[in-house]
Amino acid sequence: GCELVEAPFGGVVWKLEIAEGDTVVPGQTVAILEAMKMESPVPSPLGGVVRRVYVAERQPVSPGAAMFALEPAA
Repeated sequence: GCELVEAPFGGVVWKLEIAEGDTVVPGQTVAILEAMKMESPVPSPLGGVVRRVYVAERQPVSPGAAMFALEPAA
C-alpha cells in the first residue's frame, strides 16, 4: 500500500531531508540531488509516512530509481 518516490533524473543524492518513520506533506523536500554541479530539490508527490528509504547520501541514482516508499495519509 505504499507509493514509490523515484529519482526525477540521474545524479548523486547530495542530502536526505527525511528518515524512515517521518511524516511528510505534499511538496515537502525529501532529498536534494546533485547533477552537473547543480543542486535540485526532490519534492514529495503526496503526504504520508516514509516507510522505507532506498538510497543513502553520496549514492549515485539513475532516472526513475526508487528513492523512498511512502504510505499515503488516510
